[in-house]
Amino acid sequence: MDNPFAAACEPIVFDEERVCAALAWLDPEPYKTWVDVGLYLKAAYGDAGYECWLGWTNAAPESVTVGNTGSYAPEAVWESLDPFLPPDAGAGALFASAKDASDTIVRQAAQTGTWTERAYDAVGYLLAYHNRHFRENYEG
Repeated sequence: MDNPFAAACEPIVFDEERVCAALAWLDPEPYKTWVDVGLYLKAAYGDAGYECWLGWTNAAPESVTVGNTGSYAPEAVWESLDPFLPPDAGAGALFASAKDASDTIVRQAAQTGTWTERAYDAVGYLLAYHNRHFRENYEG
C-alpha cells in the first residue's frame, strides 16, 4: 500500500532566486542562525539547497568564516543536519525569518524617517515576496 503522506515528506521545488533573496536578509554570523538556516534549507529542498547555503555562508565576513574548519566546516555541518521539519515548514521558517528581518529594517526607517538603500531594498523584498504583509502593514 502506498503511503499517502510520502509526498509531504519529499523536498519541495527549489526556487533558487527566492531562496537567495531571503538569505540576503539573514545574518550568518550567529552560529545558531547559520545552523538553523541549513536545517530549513535541507528540510525544504534536500541537498539542492546546499550550494545556496554555502554561498550565503561564504559571503559572511572572514572573521566569521575563519572558524569553519573541521567539524564546523560547512560540508561537515550540512552532512550532520538531520531536519526534523517537513519540507513546507522548512521553507516557511526560512521565508518567515527573512520577512521578519526585512520588516524590522522597514519599520525602523519608517519610525526614524531615515531611509537608507538597505531600507528601500527591504521594501522591494517585502513587495516582491511578502506583498500581503507589506500592504496590510504599510499602506493606509
